[in-house]
Amino acid sequence: MLAGAVGPVAADELLVSGRVESITLTPAGAPGCPGLNAMRGPRLTFSNDCGCQEARIKVEQTYVGDGPGATLSVKSRLGEWCKPTLPVSAAAILVRTQGPETKWSPLEIKDGVQLFKPASFTYVGGYPMKAMPADDAGMAPLASLLDQLKQGRGPGPTVVWVKQGSYAVLGREVGSAAELATLLHEQNISDVELRTEAEAGYEQIGAAIYGLARGGTRIETVSTAAQHHQD
Repeated sequence: MLAGAVGPVAADELLVSGRVESITLTPAGAPGCPGLNAMRGPRLTFSNDCGCQEARIKVEQTYVGDGPGATLSVKSRLGEWCKPTLPVSAAAILVRTQGPETKWSPLEIKDGVQLFKPASFTYVGGYPMKAMPADDAGMAPLASLLDQLKQGRGPGPTVVWVKQGSYAVLGREVGSAAELATLLHEQNISDVELRTEAEAGYEQIGAAIYGLARGGTRIETVSTAAQHHQD
């Protein structure tokens, strides 16, 4: 296996290779998987969320972050089509987790070289995947990515999570868009990637976009949590 690598990573970022051992799906509303349709104060929230998923991955190698041990447990919500967000296969995969986000790529061996699909991720260890050269099939050597991480290439935009009634960034949570803008200014953060959880309302998302733009913070992308799972 390839040796581990450490780059300029977020505190909760994890990148491992391994194989799915099991996937458990739980319908929304069942014990341990609350439904998202509910009255939240003056607002009625509707969701096409299907339920919950828990996947167990047998870890073969840890490349970024603190090793999770022999098994990595990944929990997430399911989209409207109720499809698992990880492959129902025992084939080798590369998995990146950070906060509630999980992404994965197939791992293949070609001519003795281990390959992964950079387009499956946005950033890994702060390195932008759009800068990773890939072949005609969209695959690139995993060793090339690890080399970039060892060189400590510059970090990507800071991820800001829009949750129900709050905003989370750098392990801290604030209750208003104004507090979020102040926190980013104090940390000298000028570029962010805005990600929204299913429970967040449109007014709250709009307040974050308006407040950050007004304060001079550049928002590179705005996406939902569901978009950060592999179909």
